[in-house]
Amino acid sequence: QLLTDSFSLKLKVVNMERISTGLIEKPTNNHVSVLLTDLYEISMVYTYWKNGRHEDPSVFDLTFRKCPFKGQFTVFAGLSESLAFVNSLKVTQEDLTKIKSIMPHCDPPFYDWLLTLNASQVQIYAIPEGSLVF
Repeated sequence: QLLTDSFSLKLKVVNMERISTGLIEKPTNNHVSVLLTDLYEISMVYTYWKNGRHEDPSVFDLTFRKCPFKGQFTVFAGLSESLAFVNSLKVTQEDLTKIKSIMPHCDPPFYDWLLTLNASQVQIYAIPEGSLVF
């Protein structure tokens, strides 16, 4: 589902495609890493882990608030790059060092678990690249 604040409505995209994360290798942008997020997301991962819910299924939507350039629609783009990121998701030792400096209060086994994290169980549903969205 896509949500736009400008019209305050939800659009159900009928022609959904299930995307396999095994098709794309690595993102073309080398600056994209697991740290390209905010503290809230990392805190939520820790909360799920701490409560034993880190293996539970969860759902996240990627949305935008307004069409760019004051337009009435936008073209959906960036799916292949997003899939490449998900496919190659891995917490490196350098990432972990940064996470430890930001969240030093976490239980040490959490940090060990982060090093094993991957997206092999992730299922992504998306509209086709190049589709118009409102």
